[in-house]
Amino acid sequence: MRRTPLRSSAPVGALALTLLIAGCSKKPDDPEAQVRAAVVALEEAAEARDLGQIKDLVAEQFRGQDGNDRQKLVAMLQFHFLRRKSVHIAQRIESVRLIDPDTAEVELTAGVAATPVGGLSDLANASADLFEVKFGFARVGGDWLLTSAAWKRARPSILE
Repeated sequence: MRRTPLRSSAPVGALALTLLIAGCSKKPDDPEAQVRAAVVALEEAAEARDLGQIKDLVAEQFRGQDGNDRQKLVAMLQFHFLRRKSVHIAQRIESVRLIDPDTAEVELTAGVAATPVGGLSDLANASADLFEVKFGFARVGGDWLLTSAAWKRARPSILE
């Protein structure tokens, strides 16, 4: 499993957890690369505050750590988008584990800030919320969709 550097995205969104289709029309053949692209797509959709795209990336059978279903997740994000004018997300995928050809688990570190973040050092100095996140994905009709999400607050030392 490869570790990717912390990635910062343009402001416009919310909630780092989060997830969608990469910017190219051809999907990579490698399932791990496809799952990584799904994570990036979710992040981009959240930052774009695109609830429709987020809903498209989340499986109907989604279950969150508090028992939230897909509808409650979208409602929570909508509330988050209304409360914050802009949210800046940075994430680093720590691992991607393929459980079988159609199921994967992703662990990542994410930071959410109210001001632009350019990288790891910015998160350490910004007033950012840091999280350790675990996502579950399943391949449905050829697309990798989010099936589960769990997170906990992380200490700044996780950025080192």
